[in-house]
Amino acid sequence: MNFIALLQFLKNTEGGAELLKQAMDLAIKMNAHQRIFGKAGYILDPMEAARFGYEHSFVFAGLLYEAAVQLPSAFWDFGNKDIKEIFYELWPKFKGEARSLKNKFKQGEFDDIFFQLTECLYKLKSGKIASEDEGHFFSRRALNVYAPAAHKLGMRQLKDELEVLSFNFLYPNESLQLKKFIAEYYKNSGEVIGSIRNKVKTELIDNGVKYISISGRQKNLYRIYEKLLSHNREMLAIHDIIALRIIVDKKEDCYLVMQAIHRLWQPVKKRQKDYIISPKSNGYQSLHTTVYCGHQTVEFQIRTRDMDREAEYGVAAHWLYKENGSEFPRDNLEFINAINNLRENLKGKF
Repeated sequence: MNFIALLQFLKNTEGGAELLKQAMDLAIKMNAHQRIFGKAGYILDPMEAARFGYEHSFVFAGLLYEAAVQLPSAFWDFGNKDIKEIFYELWPKFKGEARSLKNKFKQGEFDDIFFQLTECLYKLKSGKIASEDEGHFFSRRALNVYAPAAHKLGMRQLKDELEVLSFNFLYPNESLQLKKFIAEYYKNSGEVIGSIRNKVKTELIDNGVKYISISGRQKNLYRIYEKLLSHNREMLAIHDIIALRIIVDKKEDCYLVMQAIHRLWQPVKKRQKDYIISPKSNGYQSLHTTVYCGHQTVEFQIRTRDMDREAEYGVAAHWLYKENGSEFPRDNLEFINAINNLRENLKGKF
């Protein structure tokens, strides 16, 4: 369906012509009309919405998506309440932008994706948000679209920042309570991770088990909050707030590392998972085990370098690897590595 057909569709709907005028005035005002009508793949494409018989309010919700992105303050002042409510309530459910990002992954447009992610991060970190509605819009957009995209690029720090900043805005009370609890219960998490890492290193060296790297982290607040919801808000039911990842060269070494860990600490029952023998549906492979370390539980993820690459690059690696042939394209892999290096260099600069 082209623009002329859209006009005809709106002509036959009550109030359609006037709404179109308002929408186009706004689009022209912020110079987005070329992008609106020149590209497909936004959250709700207005042409497709009209073709499949959506009522005109849904059509305009899609039509004004780009206006909302580029000039949110003007969008929230837009006169039609029905359209704003439809857009605001339903836009996370539309998968158009996610499809657009997927296509960019396929086409190797990683620079464009990275720009969008960092632009969103800057918006959230800078505090340049005109209203609470606009803040909700950007926060939900970050959680539903950009954080998953960052994960697919293997940019875990960027993903974590988008999730935490959005969580802080959307759920300020829960965020504050959780921060207080973590600060008290896990106040020495850095020291705990360092101590555990040193013990594991010594055990592996003493037993002649080769490893490439051992790293630790504390799960971000948003992920802890999600886990709390799924465990009826029982903090003690969450076993991976502190986790260490051990990378080895060979698959057989994964099992030797797990044996070494179990010699050091008592395993938590039913918390050992072998995703090497039985990979997840997305291809993820790793050994997981959780052990008691004093009054805390700590999760270990053990995998080879190849398994870690797949886990880090996520669906991005899957799209490029599976859909472009049997070999992972060297140029794309090098570009992803370059992006990750750039990410490291940009720490703290946004």
